[in-house]
Amino acid sequence: MRSKTNNPDDLKIIEELERLSMDDDFIFDYHCDNDEKLTKLSIHDQGFEEGISQSKIEIAKNLLSTSLSLEEISKNTGLSLEEITKLKEEV
Repeated sequence: MRSKTNNPDDLKIIEELERLSMDDDFIFDYHCDNDEKLTKLSIHDQGFEEGISQSKIEIAKNLLSTSLSLEEISKNTGLSLEEITKLKEEV
């Protein structure tokens, strides 16, 4: 993206995006926000408990592409290490 602009304001935005893309807390929050939207749709179609469970699985799948450990993903989603390991094999 840097090669497409010389505008200092654009470059500041690009730098901030790059910084955020390496921030595990931001990545986790971003995925949670997106998955919250999925959860609301899921809850409507599948029922509350099943929607929550599916949301946790989707969050875990997204977090597997980050630098978080399996233990951290388990802690943040409430899924067991066994469940996280199975998801990792699927992805």
